[in-house]
Amino acid sequence: MRQLLCGPLLMVVCYFVCGTLTGVVVLGLRSSATTSSGSTLAVTSPNRTTATKPSRHRHRIIVNTRSGTVEGISARLSKSERVFAFLGIPYAEAPVGSRRFQPPIPKASWNGTLDCSRFGPVCLQPGEMPSVCDRMWTAPSATGFAQSEDCLSLNIFTPNISASNPVIFFIHGGSYIVGAGGLHPGERLAYMGSVVVTFNYRLGVFGFLSTADSSAPGNYGLMDQVMALKWIRDNVDRFGGNPNNLTLVGQSAGAAAVHLHLLSKKTEDLFTNAVLHSGVALAPWAIQRMPAENARFLAEAVNCPQTPSSAMVSCLRHKNESEILWYTDLGQLFSIPWAPVVDGDWIQEEPEIMLQKGRMQNKSIIIGVTDDEATIVLYNLPGVHARDKTFNLTKQFVINKVIPRLVEEAGYKNPREIEAALKFYYIDTAREESMNTMRQNYGQMLTDAIFTSGVLRSIRYHSQLAIPTYFYVFDYHSQNDSLPAWTGAYHGVDLKYLFGCPFVLGSMELQEELDKVISDLMMKLWINFALNSDPIGTNDFTQKIGWTQYRYSDDSQYYLNISASLPRRQQHYRHEHVVFWNSYIPMVASMDPDKGDYSSPISAPISTYYSTMMWLAAAFAIIFFIIIVILLVKLCCYRKIGRSHSYPVEENHRIPPPSPGVQQQQNGPSSKRNSGSSATGGRSASRFLQPPEKR
Repeated sequence: MRQLLCGPLLMVVCYFVCGTLTGVVVLGLRSSATTSSGSTLAVTSPNRTTATKPSRHRHRIIVNTRSGTVEGISARLSKSERVFAFLGIPYAEAPVGSRRFQPPIPKASWNGTLDCSRFGPVCLQPGEMPSVCDRMWTAPSATGFAQSEDCLSLNIFTPNISASNPVIFFIHGGSYIVGAGGLHPGERLAYMGSVVVTFNYRLGVFGFLSTADSSAPGNYGLMDQVMALKWIRDNVDRFGGNPNNLTLVGQSAGAAAVHLHLLSKKTEDLFTNAVLHSGVALAPWAIQRMPAENARFLAEAVNCPQTPSSAMVSCLRHKNESEILWYTDLGQLFSIPWAPVVDGDWIQEEPEIMLQKGRMQNKSIIIGVTDDEATIVLYNLPGVHARDKTFNLTKQFVINKVIPRLVEEAGYKNPREIEAALKFYYIDTAREESMNTMRQNYGQMLTDAIFTSGVLRSIRYHSQLAIPTYFYVFDYHSQNDSLPAWTGAYHGVDLKYLFGCPFVLGSMELQEELDKVISDLMMKLWINFALNSDPIGTNDFTQKIGWTQYRYSDDSQYYLNISASLPRRQQHYRHEHVVFWNSYIPMVASMDPDKGDYSSPISAPISTYYSTMMWLAAAFAIIFFIIIVILLVKLCCYRKIGRSHSYPVEENHRIPPPSPGVQQQQNGPSSKRNSGSSATGGRSASRFLQPPEKR
């Protein structure tokens, strides 16, 4: 029986691939529980900051929604700053018992007033999680959150329930396996002039099990997201939000989900703009590739029948949730076993095919990456001792272990050729083999493969479809960050600034003045975008940035670089790296050495940049060859002319001695150089350079 247990490395991978700062902290450690389906499963939880855990004695506020009355709290940000928070509002019925592996059902109306002063339980998941504003990997354990299948709730943060502010609806990341809405404090972002919504959706097996047929079609987590969106559309006006001005924001796996919603007709009337942080539907991990096989492996592990699929699903519905959690595989770098699937309904076709056909909602988009996405996985590699600020990763380890594993997980054809290409591009071209170089190149390779290439390919499609798209790169590492400086702008760090962590009371990091400047700017840009579908807005400071749309066709390809030198507009982000992954690697993977077939089965159009550069290289080579030929011809002609003026001496001909002037010249400083130049006959080369009249 196949065990789907997850070791420490896969736990790190879970955090890295799609995880936000809600990633798993305790590596390989699982909480044991024997509760029945739908009951609360006690686990450890994040140490929440002051701003994200309002106390009971603070002021209460009541709002009448279309589902019932809710009572929230007034959360204080500082002596003069307050926002209202409504936590743990249920938006769907508990997906337990026969409702497990079923689409969500809207929450029935309730009587009385619902206490919304605390977050609801998080959805079932392995491990424990820190809040986005906690010190990464160093936050102490706490028990503030419980886990349960009855987890479908949302949280609303608003500065004014009588206003009509833009709405930011945030979908958390976490490999579709970990995470929760309550881990992202929305108070500061709301205070800047928006209504912020965070929420929980079903994760892992419970949210994305699929038998690839009608027994369990999958995508329940996506359905939860849409259900929450509909609840907000119908009720957010009661909380001071404008339902016709709603921006869908996601990070990592959450960003891939946002992208999938942009490709769906089911969400066309639910939001107006979208923001994608470090994730797209074209990422190699965004879609589950072997859902039926994954389901059978799980069924085998928990002693359920593998066929027929209806019997399998029925058995899994009756299994204890903790047993299913125990056998939940967290996936690898290029694949996540519990992820959205192409079901012909919610996701009608492969995302890339849909983009090629232009089947995408025409809504303004911000999309971006952090500059060092993959360093977080290097920091947590077992045995590397990165937490001690050392890095024991050798060149041979990368060549013999890392690259083959990467190629194997990606499932490329012609793996040896792909390995050779990666070795040449990222290892052989390095100027030195120092630890820092290996670390940088390895991190760059993973970043390009798993994040950057898919993001830039998506942006190209958006530009070709005339979809307004703004591209950003977050390249800032605070001196007060809990991770070492070499990790740079690691995966998920931009969320710390979007959610205003430098301003959060009790935060233990990001307390530099520049941290607050970066955070303040990001919040203003994102709220401008939510309000006007344009991040610049009318603010004098943001207008000076000059952030313009990314346009692939006219070769401008502008993006906003957010760094310590403050944001500035740049062009052609990692262009050569993107060409390598989106053009060269697919070409190599498509080669058939036996048939000589070099046509690419990859549906993505090959970048014209690569072919152009190849033609230019060929042209330069031809020109260089012609120049060499001309030089050789001239040299031959020169030698021929020299021989024609050398007047060779007959054997019996007596040569008169040179004139005194010439002899004196030969005895000068250059006489040694000239006298020893002939290796045959002891003749002096200077003799043949004399005019005839002097001989």
